[in-house]
Amino acid sequence: MTDATETTSAGTAPAGSAGSKRPKRSWGEIAISVALGVAVLVVLASAVGTVIYYAFYRKNTAALPWHYWIAPVLGFSVIVVVIAVLPFSYYFKVWRLKHRGR
Repeated sequence: MTDATETTSAGTAPAGSAGSKRPKRSWGEIAISVALGVAVLVVLASAVGTVIYYAFYRKNTAALPWHYWIAPVLGFSVIVVVIAVLPFSYYFKVWRLKHRGR
């Protein structure tokens, strides 16, 4: 006969014991799993949104007046971020620390 404290009701070892079949997962693996799940949900939601947009709204919309001035503003903002912010962040996070002896 087996002792009731050694096994669970299903007859297997508890999850935290040495006889557990399921390996422990690190926080990095859990984070990757969550990130992949969120990415899949975003892709599915954007696909559904695209289908809904083309099915119902695209037929009745035209370019609004603000579409003509917002595009250059957004494009200039992206260029500023790429050309100005990335080199500064590289300097502060990589180059400065590397040449300081860290």
